[in-house]
Amino acid sequence: PRSGTEELSTAVRLPRLPRGPARCDDDDLGAGRLVHVQNVFRHGARTMLSTKYWGDTAYNCSGYRGEVLGYAGPTLELFDENGGAAAPPIQDLEKEKLPGSCRLGQLTAVGHKMAVELGRTLHNRYISGGELAARGGKGPLLPPAFDAAALALRTTCIERAKLTLQGVLLGMYPDLQDVHVRTNASQEADEFMYGKASTCAALGPELEHIKALLAAHDRNDHNLKRLADAVSERLEVPLDPDFPTGAGVDWVKLFDAFAVMNAEGVELPPGAGEGGMASQLVQEIEQQAVFHETATVAPLPRHRLLDAPGCRRVIQQSIGPLVWRAVS
Repeated sequence: PRSGTEELSTAVRLPRLPRGPARCDDDDLGAGRLVHVQNVFRHGARTMLSTKYWGDTAYNCSGYRGEVLGYAGPTLELFDENGGAAAPPIQDLEKEKLPGSCRLGQLTAVGHKMAVELGRTLHNRYISGGELAARGGKGPLLPPAFDAAALALRTTCIERAKLTLQGVLLGMYPDLQDVHVRTNASQEADEFMYGKASTCAALGPELEHIKALLAAHDRNDHNLKRLADAVSERLEVPLDPDFPTGAGVDWVKLFDAFAVMNAEGVELPPGAGEGGMASQLVQEIEQQAVFHETATVAPLPRHRLLDAPGCRRVIQQSIGPLVWRAVS
């Protein structure tokens, strides 16, 4: 999974690293001692979030035995990060079943492997201490055996996020099995985009307004209509006249289908063209997916939906609080 790391030293504040695994081999800690690390990572590879496009794709969820999860690692005991008495429930356990034993949006065996590999990278950097010592550090940051007091853990209440954290911990501490680990959890279903959407009354109407502007934008975009027709013909997917944006194509779900198949090693549909994810058609689909996602989450004036003050207002209400928490 993609990962970002920020390190704090008594001598120098190392640069923020947007993509993982984190490395800053050119930096020298000198006489400094690393005192704090914050690592934020996404979930590992998952199944599709919708069956709208190629919903009959089969996945490898070999960690499942019926409804019982078989992935190795510690048991995460969830606690409400806001101090509530009840443990936050996992929100996506009733999702639609896919061919095989997976559900929509479920972490796959490939995704769990990604998580474990990220954990091993963190182990080599912060537990075994080899990387830090090579840069002039004063030994490992974390103890060789798991110590709950040394780690503050947090996840959303989406199962793929929880299981990814479980895999990362297993990579960091391979002996950490059959152990209950306290983990703070957020009950915000769409936290990755909207922060505190359920408690911000102003955000809902704002997002609906943006969606209406986006629909009007797409109706007048003749190049988008030509691309939608080409996608429908080459990929043999029907246009949806009732879908409010995208000229009948849900670009976010379409690109998600490609990304998921690519991660699982499934061959893309023939109409995607030569080069797989690097083909011109897939690149154009990705551009539209990025535009239609960010226009409603983090709009910019170049999207031509809102002016600069309007864009700032939405970001302050949507993804802004989440980013603020992550960097502060």
